[in-house]
Amino acid sequence: RGQEGQWVLAAASAEPRQGARRVFVARLPFSVTQRQLKEHFSVAGDVVNVWLATEEGTGEPKGYGIVEYSMAEEARHAIQIMRDHPLEGATLAVRMDLSKATRTR
Repeated sequence: RGQEGQWVLAAASAEPRQGARRVFVARLPFSVTQRQLKEHFSVAGDVVNVWLATEEGTGEPKGYGIVEYSMAEEARHAIQIMRDHPLEGATLAVRMDLSKATRTR
């Protein structure tokens, strides 16, 4: 069971789920904040949640995260266009999020 605010990741399936609304983003500059990532990915649609991975003990960024959209179509659109929208000079790797991440409360 995860602590409050942690993401719990279940095993990833080989195929994206129907209606998936989250995209996995890698190659993020370590200086990027959740707010910057949300604003940057808003060009593809309505971003409802952003999570940046950090090291458990230190809080140091790992360079990847998840962006969640309100609709699956927006997530698919983000995958198509966001590779061509560098963030702080970095070309991002964007794909459908295959995990079954859920936020614990």
